[in-house]
Amino acid sequence: FDIPPSEEHPEGIPFVSRLAAHHREAIEWHWNALIMKRAGLDITRYIYFAIWSRGHMKSTIARYIAICDAALSGKGYCLYVSGTKGKVRGHAISIETLLGGAKVREYYPKLSTVMRGQEGQSKGWQANFIYTEAGYVFHFVSLDEGIAGANIDSVRPTLIIPDDVDDRDDSVVISQNRMRVLTRAVLPTRQHNTLVLWAQNLISRHSVLYHVYTGKEVVLTARVVTKPIPAVVGLTVERRVVDGIIKDIVTAGTPTWEWYGLKRVQEEIDTIGLSAFLAECQHEVDQDLADAILPEFNEEVHLITWEE
Repeated sequence: FDIPPSEEHPEGIPFVSRLAAHHREAIEWHWNALIMKRAGLDITRYIYFAIWSRGHMKSTIARYIAICDAALSGKGYCLYVSGTKGKVRGHAISIETLLGGAKVREYYPKLSTVMRGQEGQSKGWQANFIYTEAGYVFHFVSLDEGIAGANIDSVRPTLIIPDDVDDRDDSVVISQNRMRVLTRAVLPTRQHNTLVLWAQNLISRHSVLYHVYTGKEVVLTARVVTKPIPAVVGLTVERRVVDGIIKDIVTAGTPTWEWYGLKRVQEEIDTIGLSAFLAECQHEVDQDLADAILPEFNEEVHLITWEE
């Protein structure tokens, strides 16, 4: 795979040569898990959390892993989960584009072909799932819409990818509802040796991922021990006045990925502000307590009298 051309890189980027250590770790986890699965071995750490900075190819890696899973597994079932219907559709379009790529068509042509029934009708290349001639299914679901249980042709998911489960403006109630759907409807669809790759940053203190990662919700515990990867280690910022404009200037730090260097960091801070950068790229989601007061009643935090 290559990353498509862009304004910054007109000729595109050779994908493999641009991976950081955390990218390689996630890919190697999946590769090794597939080898164990094909050998009939039990996978004890079948969950991986890719909690990386914004701009660190979280969704890109997740989608490529999904395609590789299909190529190397043959028949299988990827359940791709997001928070909203719009995000789900975006991931579905991206997966469809990757399946139509030249290398996939060359080496795994059946992955690029729609499964058809005995009478020739298309069996499944729709908005919410892709059913390939190879026998591998990609099913895209939203936690807001819910899922009664994934089971197509008696095949249960062999790979579950929660990606963009949380939104930045999610209320506590929305996060609780998504947690309920995830734990009671989505995750119970897994079978023995089903892999789970969660690609997302922490978003906020109310997010589903934050509650799972910090142990507030004791679920998905059979995972590889990973830590959130910030954009910069040892980041220091100094506030200065530049040409009459107050700016936060990066003075030191070591990027965790060479393709997201300090120049890009400075541009991001100039654009979205330091507070947003610390939350989105450094995972410092406890910094802002502006939403600590809940205006609506919540029985877990609000007290009332017996008379009330």
